[in-house]
Amino acid sequence: MPKPRGFPSDEARHDAMVAAAAAHLLPLLPQQARDLLVGGERSAHQLAEGDRDRLLRRAVVAHPGTNGVALLDAARTLTYIQGYAQARGWAEADTWPVSRAVAASWIEGEHERATDAARGSKKGGTVGHRMRGSLKALRDHFGCPIDLEGPLVAGAAPASAPGAPSQAATLPFQVYAQLEIVARRAAAPALAGGADVPRFFARSLLLIAFTSVRLRDAVRVCFSPHPSEPDTMVYGIVSNKRGSKDGAPMELFAPAEGFLGPLPWLAEHLRSIGVLGGVAFPNFCGPRGCRTHIHLAEGVLASSCLEPTDVRAVFESLLTLPPLKWSKADYVDSGLRGHSFHGSLSDLARAIGPSPSLAFSVPASVALGFADSDVNELGRWERSAAEKAAARAAAARGAGHERNAAPPPPASAMSLRYSSGAGRLGCHEAQMRVRTRMLALVRAALLHYGREWSSLPHGLASWRALFPASPLDLLTDAPEGSQSAEI
Repeated sequence: MPKPRGFPSDEARHDAMVAAAAAHLLPLLPQQARDLLVGGERSAHQLAEGDRDRLLRRAVVAHPGTNGVALLDAARTLTYIQGYAQARGWAEADTWPVSRAVAASWIEGEHERATDAARGSKKGGTVGHRMRGSLKALRDHFGCPIDLEGPLVAGAAPASAPGAPSQAATLPFQVYAQLEIVARRAAAPALAGGADVPRFFARSLLLIAFTSVRLRDAVRVCFSPHPSEPDTMVYGIVSNKRGSKDGAPMELFAPAEGFLGPLPWLAEHLRSIGVLGGVAFPNFCGPRGCRTHIHLAEGVLASSCLEPTDVRAVFESLLTLPPLKWSKADYVDSGLRGHSFHGSLSDLARAIGPSPSLAFSVPASVALGFADSDVNELGRWERSAAEKAAARAAAARGAGHERNAAPPPPASAMSLRYSSGAGRLGCHEAQMRVRTRMLALVRAALLHYGREWSSLPHGLASWRALFPASPLDLLTDAPEGSQSAEI
């Protein structure tokens, strides 16, 4: 596999790593899978061998995962199956198709092995379920004949590990404030590349924080000046190279404002991104250790894009700078992950809710709070879980795994499509409206708090300090003279 660093764009990295992963997977596919992927045994008589190989490769790379990770997982699972067959002296014809009893034994065996070792935060409790998912991917995406139906396979390992689910925590207020302060600080003396590297990355991270983009996708966003509002609006597009939601590029809009005030540096930063070839998270140079100690970085590099894991390291390093000065333990305890950037504003909006009880006055348009549709708009969730499942089933039918014709796209997907893009207003206005309301509410809450943001409690408690009203308050807010129901 090629090294993930040094590519001019995330797209170029993805293409190179998918090509290498496909070359690794193709020789491992059993003949029955190859025949199914290109239309059955008749294709051998109807197509030249070179054409058949080309179409087979196209079918394999249709579901590559980020940087080919799904192809590598399929290759690892096939290697496991081949080792199992060789240990029992099975030929390929004895191995395929795989019965549900054998598939269940693999899942159960992996679950027992992992839970006996009890490693990781879940003590191995998710390994069996992950094996089941890998076998399902081999069947659904790569044509491998594996019977996974029925309770035998479903009961071979639990679908989740015991304990609370592990999730990315919401960004506390202090993190937004830290990035805003670093982003607007006076420029450090120009070094190689002519950029204040921590300031540059703090600005890029703020753009994705206020447009709700997860760090994994940050390297795919193309930020540019908006044609009509270049100085007052954050505007970006996430490409559809790897299947953005609903099959179209995803547009992002946000006011050029932060929780502490305006973002006057936006136009300057967008020009810098343009000079770097449109890369918001470029590679950078500096002495050894600068990837985890960003203040040591000496300059950014044009036409060279960071990989997502490096973006996460940069983010963590920025939090160690003044004024926040987080330690490694602070970061670990915070529970922040790359997905935190995507869900934080939506989580805060759901916590505030519609028509919230506020301890301070705001305009009526701001006092509306946030309905479910606003929560979805903040996170750019364009389909419900049920619609996503229906879309996947439709794709399976369209690929020939089921006989029925694929249904039309969900209504919400079509309405979104017809309110997006050049010459349309819907997505632009909806995002700007809900994000402006969020900024106004948080600023009003901070003003009412009446102290420096640095005095806020850590973590989620920072938001509770700004929005202290609790649903339990409703139990004590009954009108005078009314009777309280016993609970």
